[in-house]
Amino acid sequence: METRSEEEIEKGENMAALTGAYEAKRTVGQQKAYRMAASTTIHKGALVAVNSQGWAVPASDTAGLIVVGVAAESRTNGTPAGATAILVDKSGEYEYAFAGTASQTIVGKLALVTDDNTVNLATTNSIAAGYVTEVPATNRVRIRIDNVTK
Repeated sequence: METRSEEEIEKGENMAALTGAYEAKRTVGQQKAYRMAASTTIHKGALVAVNSQGWAVPASDTAGLIVVGVAAESRTNGTPAGATAILVDKSGEYEYAFAGTASQTIVGKLALVTDDNTVNLATTNSIAAGYVTEVPATNRVRIRIDNVTK
């Protein structure tokens, strides 16, 4: 049987189908650091998405974005892309503005991103933010992000 060096294992080189136990180096996953897009500011509490290049950006109703969580801190990245990372919460319930009039009938429905602090039930690009769990006011909703964050 051929053996691999620790360096090869770290780099993922020469990986073949498993024939025995393997330490997959699990991380807890409650928070994750994402490298940010160039010239980007993300504020603590903002919905965070990744763009088509994989860089973190403030969530918006922009085609191709994928929500990854909620910013646990405020960060600004200059240039180049990836020079700064932001810590993102991957689970939980968060309260955001609701674009329109929220009522109890929307509990359990999928909230879509309008911007990094606002959600709605219908948007142009249907970027999923989370499921509505509570309506604290007619212009505010609480969403659970666990089932939509990637």
